[in-house]
Amino acid sequence: MSNLFHLNNNNNNINNNLHNILSNNNNNLHNNENYYNDLIIAWKNEKLCKNLMPYEEILLINCINLVENYEKKLKDQVDQDFYDFILQDVQRMKFLIKDYLRIRLIKIEKYIFYILKNDLSNLLSQNEINFVIDLIKMKSVYFNEGMKKLNIFVNNFRPFLDNFKKMSEKINCLNEVMIVYPPKNEFVIVKNISQETIIINLNDIIEGFNFNALSINPEEIVLLPYNSVKDYIKEKKLIII
Repeated sequence: MSNLFHLNNNNNNINNNLHNILSNNNNNLHNNENYYNDLIIAWKNEKLCKNLMPYEEILLINCINLVENYEKKLKDQVDQDFYDFILQDVQRMKFLIKDYLRIRLIKIEKYIFYILKNDLSNLLSQNEINFVIDLIKMKSVYFNEGMKKLNIFVNNFRPFLDNFKKMSEKINCLNEVMIVYPPKNEFVIVKNISQETIIINLNDIIEGFNFNALSINPEEIVLLPYNSVKDYIKEKKLIII
């Protein structure tokens, strides 16, 4: 009986510590749980879609701050059970953040010239733009004599960092063979997680499609072209599964 009471006390201590570490002036348990759930959705969407999706800047800032807050509070913890319990959550969130960024960098490297040509800087974070700059410089070293135009462009690239459009115009000198394009009509499986029926117009997306629109009811799962649903994914009304 005393062992059971001791076990219950330990659980209560862990719960109390958990509430204290997650609750502060700016965040509460509900918000922290939302950050984690939104991070899982962003990670899944990026992982399951071949196209590069918009960078979730605000979400990543909140999650990184949350992890840093966890780690600072854990340094002061003497309760080993509680420490191990929270450490698992910290490591889980750090993995999601790192893998989300890793997946994006792989896509950026693959579609780098497509991103530049089409001025898709709005999809990138500032660190990702810097990654593009450095990667372009490294790639230029290995290009043959026929790519002198690119070398000239790279040497003068830094001054144009604040004007991504100029960079996009200069990349048009590249041979189309060098540009890797994402799938034009990539299909994704999406689920409606909103409380409303979403209407998708497919005539402009799929050539020869006979229906004017498709309705997606709440909780319904459908297979559709990414271009037809990307705005709803960005608004977090649809998720890729």
